[in-house]
Amino acid sequence: MDVLLQNTHLTQLLLNIDFLINSDEVTVTRSNVIDIVEDYEGHQLDTDTYIYKEPEKDSDGSRGFSFTDKEGHLEGSYIIDKDGEVTKYDEDGEPE
Repeated sequence: MDVLLQNTHLTQLLLNIDFLINSDEVTVTRSNVIDIVEDYEGHQLDTDTYIYKEPEKDSDGSRGFSFTDKEGHLEGSYIIDKDGEVTKYDEDGEPE
């Protein structure tokens, strides 16, 4: 490879890395839903007090899960839209 082609590849690689580091885009997956909610709440979820259901995906691309107290009473839920926006709902389904 000549030097100019190597520099072009290096420049493109650096631009891709910069985009990934500075991008506000969030890809919501089943494996990062909890992390997104913990970032939203500013702390880890309280698994000593609540039982968190498995996250589920809706037809619009959003993901969500509910949580109950240890006796099984619904305490609330979270919906994370496909862009990573979190909405927390109380036990009556009302946004908090």
